[in-house]
Amino acid sequence: YAWQPKESALMARKPRHPSLEKIVNVGVLVYAYGYMGLMQMACCWYFYFQAPGIWKNLGKSEFNPEEAHTNKVASTMYYYALVVGQISAAMATTTYHESLFKYLAPNGKLFFFIGLEVIFAMLIIFEPTSQGIFMTTGLTAKQLLMPWMTFVAISCVEEIRKSFARKSMHAREVSPQNPLTQRLLGA
Repeated sequence: YAWQPKESALMARKPRHPSLEKIVNVGVLVYAYGYMGLMQMACCWYFYFQAPGIWKNLGKSEFNPEEAHTNKVASTMYYYALVVGQISAAMATTTYHESLFKYLAPNGKLFFFIGLEVIFAMLIIFEPTSQGIFMTTGLTAKQLLMPWMTFVAISCVEEIRKSFARKSMHAREVSPQNPLTQRLLGA
C-alpha cells in the first residue's frame, strides 16, 4: 500500500503515535479476524456447499470415485472463494473512509499482484501436478464465476461500513464555538 495515493480525507485523521499505538492493535485484529475473516469464512463455506452432490457425502467415511471427485470440487470451490475473499479484503482495505466507487483503484502494483494471485489460483486448480499436490480439481465456468459473489458481498458490506465511518467522522467535526474563530474562518 506504500505505492498508493492518499485518501481525500487522510489528513483529517489523527496520526498514529508510534510508541503508544502499535501497527497491529486490537482494532486491527478484530477487523481482520472478527469481521473480515468471518465474512470470508461464511462465503467459503457457502460455496463449498454449492458443489453438486456434496450434501450426500456428509457423514460418510468412505467414498467411491464419483463421491471423491465431488469432495475435490467442493474443496476447490472453498479454496477459490478464499482467494476471491482475499482479493476483496485487499481492495476493501485500500481506503478507510472513502468509497471504492469514488477512489477507484489507482494502485497499479496492487492490481498486478492481484492478477498474479488469480493466475496462481488457476494453476493450482487446473494444472495436473498442482492438482495432485493441493488436492484440487478443475472447475466449470459457472463454478469459477460463482465465488466472485464473495467479492460483491464483501465489497457491499465494506461500502456500508465506510458510509457509517464517513458519517461518524463528519459528526465529530466540531464547528468553532469561539466568535473570533468563526469570524476569522468566515462562518
